[in-house]
Amino acid sequence: MQELQAHGVRIPEDMAVVGFDDSQMAKLTRPPLTTILSTATGLAETAVEMLTALLRGDPVDPVVLPTELIRRGSA
Repeated sequence: MQELQAHGVRIPEDMAVVGFDDSQMAKLTRPPLTTILSTATGLAETAVEMLTALLRGDPVDPVVLPTELIRRGSA
């Protein structure tokens, strides 16, 4: 965002910026960063289940994990 702003791009007026995983830094940026929150536990558990199925030779279907949009000033 600093680089965009240094080139005259206004956030969010000219360009929306969205991050992923809602780190502590997201709250400290200017403007505060809008992020998508996903639980690492859900990601890890699903990855292990999918890997285990693949190792057994079972088919693996696509998975959509729950997420939450944390709206702040960048979008």
